[in-house]
Amino acid sequence: MSAGGRRESIRHDEEHVMVLADSDRARYPQLHALWDAFYDSPALSPLQAGAIVHELIELLDRHGQDGRDRHLIRIVLRWLAFFSHAARGGHAIETLSD
Repeated sequence: MSAGGRRESIRHDEEHVMVLADSDRARYPQLHALWDAFYDSPALSPLQAGAIVHELIELLDRHGQDGRDRHLIRIVLRWLAFFSHAARGGHAIETLSD
C-alpha cells in the first residue's frame, strides 16, 4: 500500500488480523471491505483510511488489551501510523496485491 510517499504492507503472517476483523463485519465494516477486495488491489479514500484508524483502535482494545499478543499490538500500531498518515494528509491509498 502507498499513500503520500509512504509505504506499508499487510504481510502474509499478518493476515490473521484481517481475518479477526472480518469475523465481526458489523463492527469493522471498512476493514471487512478492505479484506474482501484485498486481492483486487483496491484504492481507499482518506475518509476510508480515517475510518480504518478507528476500527483498528477498536480491534486493539477488544483483542490486544491484555498485552499478551504483542505481535497483534505491533501490527496494529504499524498500520495505525500508515492509515493515520493517509487520513490526516488527505492522501488516497493505492494498493497492489501480490
